[in-house]
Amino acid sequence: MKLKAEPGALITAAALLLLIDEGDLIPIAAAVLIHEAGHIAAIFLCGLRPESVTAGLGGLRIEYAGGGYLEDAVVALAGPAASAAATAMSAFVLKCPPFFTGVNAALAAVNAMPVSGLDGGRAVFAAVSFFLSLETAERAALILDAVCLASLGGLGVMAALRYNNYTFLISAGYLCVMCCKNGGNVVQ
Repeated sequence: MKLKAEPGALITAAALLLLIDEGDLIPIAAAVLIHEAGHIAAIFLCGLRPESVTAGLGGLRIEYAGGGYLEDAVVALAGPAASAAATAMSAFVLKCPPFFTGVNAALAAVNAMPVSGLDGGRAVFAAVSFFLSLETAERAALILDAVCLASLGGLGVMAALRYNNYTFLISAGYLCVMCCKNGGNVVQ
């Protein structure tokens, strides 16, 4: 398995170092590793092999060969499922610090969103492609992206105006950029 880094990985690393308290880096890294381990475990459980892991702007991308739409959906959902399991374990069994529990919960929730470029979007795309044509799945993904991002943007405007909190607005903007990055092509 090849490990790769794109130039955007440096931007992500710099942003983390500048914006995050250094004491929070280890819990964040541990939560990300748990999430990605969920994907890799699902790849192996589906009888596939990971070919490469690429660090890029805003995250990691695992590429693997083979498999069909069902395997793609399972692999996509395995990351958020691992994060959700880590959330439950850290909150109720291990009694971990709330920050670690919160990071796992955030990874599960955000990545499960049905938006292209996120795990939930990949799973929905694979499921729709299984039953309908690839063109129909791409159109459905674009519509779902628009609905989800408009909703998140609307929440962002409300939170910004009412609470002076720009988190949702920044998140919606970031996800819009990620969706448009491939020119609307949801197949990666």
